[in-house]
Amino acid sequence: MFTIIENIMQHQDIGVYTTYGIAAGNYMVEDISADRAFVENLAAMFEREQLAPEHLRDAVEDAIILASISSERQ
Repeated sequence: MFTIIENIMQHQDIGVYTTYGIAAGNYMVEDISADRAFVENLAAMFEREQLAPEHLRDAVEDAIILASISSERQ
């Protein structure tokens, strides 16, 4: 149900890079991270927990905040 989407992005300071997002039904969140493993883990967790697709954006935002807090503590 949750699939990984890949986009090629360009930024004037860092150039061209690949970013990953998640899609589920009619819902999609692009440009979550350049770390494919992080996004794959999110998608797997959402599958396991049977996240309703309409909550995808909020769940991704929460996961990014938690990852940020966790990395600050290290």
